[in-house]
Amino acid sequence: MLLTNFKDNGFFNGAKYNGYKLVYDAVTGKRYIEFSIRNGSTQTIQLNAKFANGLTEDDHTSTVKLVDTFSNASVSGSIKANAKFSWTDEKTTTATEISTESFANGSVDFRLYAAPSYASADTGVIWATGLQFTDTITLSEGMTFKSAEEVKAAFSIPGVTISDVKLNSGNEAVVTWTVDSEYIKDSKPYAEMQTFDKIAKLNLSCIELSDSFSTGKLNNKLGVTAKTYESKTYKHNLGEDEVSLPVKSKGGEKKNIEVDDEGEYYVFEIDADNNIIPHNKEYDGYTVQYPDGVEIRDVAAENEENAEYKVY
Repeated sequence: MLLTNFKDNGFFNGAKYNGYKLVYDAVTGKRYIEFSIRNGSTQTIQLNAKFANGLTEDDHTSTVKLVDTFSNASVSGSIKANAKFSWTDEKTTTATEISTESFANGSVDFRLYAAPSYASADTGVIWATGLQFTDTITLSEGMTFKSAEEVKAAFSIPGVTISDVKLNSGNEAVVTWTVDSEYIKDSKPYAEMQTFDKIAKLNLSCIELSDSFSTGKLNNKLGVTAKTYESKTYKHNLGEDEVSLPVKSKGGEKKNIEVDDEGEYYVFEIDADNNIIPHNKEYDGYTVQYPDGVEIRDVAAENEENAEYKVY
């Protein structure tokens, strides 16, 4: 509580106001106001007091006690703070789906947003002094993270250092980091914390697909908690936001071709919608894998517009 009549809002030992002297014990945090009353006289004390905006938690209670040091009689009353911590968070992406072909060297971007929404006129505000982000990425069956180290290297946010990455089984990675307020002086905030609005990039090379994988999902859930001047720990929960992206293979299901006779030539066709570069083992979503001893003879286009190729 601030005693605005006194120097430094009542946190200056020996401060005087209108004949009253303030005694401040910096160790215990207790404050006393000393004054004298002549016998038979009545004296009224009028002090201005308020809770520090942005610093005081809701329901914080301060007690004012008046003590007669001669008789030791006392009377006390309390004042309770009415404050609200009000922030919001959001996670979005402009991507609509992920192609399996992107896992070789592609990436996906997510927008991470957290900002104060401010309290109403009926309450004071509680400032954030730091935010803790927990980003949980969950993969469908057939997709696994290669290692926590590779996920940490693949997950990047400008100006942010990733604190930790944990794998809860091979298909769930939990990425955490913290951001501190830029408006702190002498360990005390003097304004509301800055808005966090960043683009997080996940390089998909940290994820491995099984040979049988065809379709699935990549789910990404963001949770944000905040700490304040009084709480010191990240106890204020901003909520969670989640996005889900389907993962699809352009090539569809796999086809196996059985070769019965050694030395025989076989012809098979690959149909695709887009242009294909001949003499390459990848055909717009189809990867042609040849077992040992099988030699590719030629790739010929039947029709350039349909990009229908035969492998000889």
